[in-house]
Amino acid sequence: MLSAYSAIVRLLILLGGRYSEIAELRWDEVNLDQNTLRIEGEGTPEHRGTKNKHDLVLPLSPMAVAIFREIKRRPGRDFVFGDGPRGMDNSHDMKRRLGALIAKAEGAPLKPWRHHDLRHTLSTSMNGMGIDPRIVETIENHRSGHRRGIAGRYNHAMYEKQVKQALEAWAQTIRNVADGVDPDTNVVRPEFGKAHLQSA
Repeated sequence: MLSAYSAIVRLLILLGGRYSEIAELRWDEVNLDQNTLRIEGEGTPEHRGTKNKHDLVLPLSPMAVAIFREIKRRPGRDFVFGDGPRGMDNSHDMKRRLGALIAKAEGAPLKPWRHHDLRHTLSTSMNGMGIDPRIVETIENHRSGHRRGIAGRYNHAMYEKQVKQALEAWAQTIRNVADGVDPDTNVVRPEFGKAHLQSA
């Protein structure tokens, strides 16, 4: 069970999603042929939807695809994770067990943290990498900034290419950190050119 939770945490790190979006994923929301994740915004009795009721569509980096491919699909189970009626539950207990493993490996416990902090980390780090804030907002499915008010009414761009590049650059940064090398090594940052700025 901890391995499923580990997969959820790794996906939260890579995708910047909300815990419920990942822990309650259904297999019909993950397309490993096209390497995409799509969660319908509007909820139904079968699907929880997204917090802001707007569709979340993300390309999956090779690292994220590899995580999904490690997960064995269980016959008759629509949810990717867990055994509960809405996916993976009891995250508090899993988080506590993960914390104990980290404390044992590192010799000291982590400072208190929440799953949502991983979302903050992705946003802060991507902005620090020079990734355009519009792309970061699109990845996190925020309806603020360039998607708020009159700007959002006119701008319906999904920035597919830039989002894909940003998530791949972020995955490479995470890989470098995990491997103990300079996080900037081999990281190709996406360009947000003048043509995109003019069309936005």
